[in-house]
Amino acid sequence: MTNPPRVREVTRPVGLRITTFNVEWMNDFFHADEPRFKTSHKQGKYTGPAIKDVPALCSRIQGTIRDIDPDILGIVEGPKLPSQMEKFVQEYLKDQSGNPIYDVVASPSERTQRQYLLVRRGTAISVRTLYDETRYEGMVKRWKFYPWGAYMPTEAKQHTFFRQPLVAELQIDTRKLTIILLHIKSKYTGLKPSETKEYVEKSILARQEITSEMKKVREYLDDALTEEMTRSIVVMGDMNDGPGRDRFEADFMLQNLVDVIQGTLLNPELNVYHVLESLQTDAYSLEYEDKEEGGKKKRELIDHILMAPGMFLDTAELTYQKGSGKVEHKAWGNHVGTDPDHVRDDRPSDHRPVTCEIVV
Repeated sequence: MTNPPRVREVTRPVGLRITTFNVEWMNDFFHADEPRFKTSHKQGKYTGPAIKDVPALCSRIQGTIRDIDPDILGIVEGPKLPSQMEKFVQEYLKDQSGNPIYDVVASPSERTQRQYLLVRRGTAISVRTLYDETRYEGMVKRWKFYPWGAYMPTEAKQHTFFRQPLVAELQIDTRKLTIILLHIKSKYTGLKPSETKEYVEKSILARQEITSEMKKVREYLDDALTEEMTRSIVVMGDMNDGPGRDRFEADFMLQNLVDVIQGTLLNPELNVYHVLESLQTDAYSLEYEDKEEGGKKKRELIDHILMAPGMFLDTAELTYQKGSGKVEHKAWGNHVGTDPDHVRDDRPSDHRPVTCEIVV
């Protein structure tokens, strides 16, 4: 599916704010396969938590987004249908005249957790998806890897992206910005943490699958940056992993996903840079009870924004505003209720948004 260019007259902006926000099971806000809001939601086997008041929850999300005021907003865990995402924008992200503030660009991944790029009207002269390009087709084409302990060709596992990346190109005046919005496969196996062989094997396999997905994104970046070192590219989204290794990765010597995508010492000129330049104590986007560690409450940074080297080193047409990267704890906290840890209605999402600014 390719979105046709949208052409409009714009004035040159001074800077652009970019945000990635996992909004937690937005598909639950809508009736199945309809751009029509529910009033409430009952939790099911393949849904998110129960919601007593969908409109009130949407207002929390609206408030969070308005506080951040992004020009380019990556929505993760959006609804299945583009018409549903457009309905949310029409109802909750509109100007004083009642017109939608954002244009909606959809991922080709038609799942109940779909990625969307919301581009503020007037930000770009045109927006187009790159799904029909050879580079994208090569990235998402099915591939093989060997599960832990396997070595025979017949044991190789075929895999493809659980959720296909959203890749779009924005033309800003005469310059171009490529956005890659990801929602990488979860480490979740559906099994209860234990020392059983099945649990360990499935946990290792899940980590191998998500590492292989990230490796394909890294190959896409290598190809694009080798072709044009000064290319402006932003990679962002929910990568389901963060800095360092969790206990499972450390025990079995598995790679960390952010380390995979950032690059290698063999080609340091192609390395991408994280917008959180130093990991402060508030550098987390998710707080949860870790069942693998007896319900211990943990904080993790799994939502990320990374920049192509030229953007970080001021050699690209569009550059990163140094020091602008942050987790939006204040915007998120402004719109929570009394029990955000346990009541879905009381939080905009279980994830905090991450934001940065680029200079144009």
